[in-house]
This record gives sequence, C-alpha cells and structure tokens, in this order.
Amino acid sequence: MSARVPQCLTLRDIEFIYAAYSAEGEGELEQLPSLNYRYNDHLESILMLPKAGFGETQFYPTVAEQGAVLFYEIIKQHPFFDGNKRMACLILFTFLYLNNVWIQLSNDQLYTLAQTVACSTSEEREEQLSLIQDMITTHKAPLEDKDDKRFMGLDVGRLLNTLNPFRR
Repeated sequence: MSARVPQCLTLRDIEFIYAAYSAEGEGELEQLPSLNYRYNDHLESILMLPKAGFGETQFYPTVAEQGAVLFYEIIKQHPFFDGNKRMACLILFTFLYLNNVWIQLSNDQLYTLAQTVACSTSEEREEQLSLIQDMITTHKAPLEDKDDKRFMGLDVGRLLNTLNPFRR
C-alpha cells in the first residue's frame, strides 16, 4: 500500500497565510512580526519535506509524520528572521487542514510543544519528531465541518477556500 502524496504549501501560500492572520487574527497568541525570510530557498525546501522520498518510498508516509517534520524543521532551521514558532504553528494547522486532518490543541499545549522543540538538541530530532507525531495523532479531531475551523483567531477553512480555488 503506497502512502498518499500530501498537498504541500508554497511560499506564496505562506505569504497569504501571514497576511490573513495579520489582518484577521484575534491575537490569541503573540502578534506576528513583519514577514521577512532569512532564506527564501531554505523555506521552500522545508515546505517540500512532506513529499520527500526516494523512488517509490516516502520518508514521511503519514500525514502525522509529514506535519511533524514540517513543524520541527521550521522551528529548528529558522527560515524567518523572527516568529518561527508562531509561523510553524500556523503552517502546521494549515498543512493538516489542507490534508484533511484537524487537531484540537489548546494554546498552552501548542506553546509547550513549540518550546520543547525549540529547546531540543539535534541529537533529539527523532525523539522530537515522534513527540510531535504522537501529539497530532492523539489530538486528531473530526473534520466534518471544514468551513468552521479556527486557529489563532483565523478561519482556516475560509483561508484555504480563498487561497487557491484550484487546490480542491
């Protein structure tokens, strides 16, 4: 059984997500700093990690593994000058939603997870990926009403419906 190839986000998607959150976010988490990339091509490669593989083999075959590597690498590789943990949270929720997964996490749980990843060493990478994957799997919630999912004050469903009508 082959794994499903995920729908990945692009740099343009990230800019759209950032603009939408800046305009509509309710400030449930600290406000995002201005959107500045440290390394444009670096962020693009991180965004493609969920599709990584060799031949027919995907390195991250499940959506939980794909979301975990995306979240981890954005936090650890710092593609933005500032706000990497906050952007990792927004990107994770948007990626999962785009791939038909929703998770129910409180801001405190999400903050703790992001801080744990940020404070970890590179030697703890596999342990951290497992922790994130377990958090996604454990907190998975039904995605029945895709038009009423909010995260950090942002209506993710509406965001994605306007992001790219050709995605679906």
